[in-house]
Amino acid sequence: MMSRTRQNTNNIEGSSNHSSRGLDELDLMVLESLVLGLRGKEISMKLSKPLSTIQRRVRRLFESGAVDNEIKLDYAKLGMKRGTLFVYLRNGESKEVSARIAKMPGILSVSIHIGNADMMGEFVYRDSAALLELMEIIKNLNGVDRVVWSEEVYRIPVKQVQLFASPFRELDNGQRNHRRVAPKQVQ
Repeated sequence: MMSRTRQNTNNIEGSSNHSSRGLDELDLMVLESLVLGLRGKEISMKLSKPLSTIQRRVRRLFESGAVDNEIKLDYAKLGMKRGTLFVYLRNGESKEVSARIAKMPGILSVSIHIGNADMMGEFVYRDSAALLELMEIIKNLNGVDRVVWSEEVYRIPVKQVQLFASPFRELDNGQRNHRRVAPKQVQ
């Protein structure tokens, strides 16, 4: 028989309902709370779990690499605008082009996509002149067919986050309907 301590240490390792991710329901609820900006004591109270349990789970999530302690800037308060680039390529050299774009001033992130645009990038800029200069540089990169951009007007704060949404998640929290459907009679 496995001890309680041993069971708890397996949560990140994969002995849970979310074994492919190595997370159990408590880990998911902790992650959702962290995304909302809650701290250990607040998470403990919200989830009705001991603070030491929450602290241990948070530490394991950070150690596993599932969570990163990243500082986010409020670009609007810094007098900057934020936008998204949609880059379409001619010859599919996404690694080369994305590496060059990633090194440009004002670029926050670049990601390769399958679907509409070949790559997307998040960027910040101070004014239209800076945006125009960035667009001209990217459009002139070898292999770039066209660039479309979109400016972020404002962000809507998320009040509730549900990671790894599952239609059974709410049901597993004691709200399961135990009504049985009678099998059809064969005549």
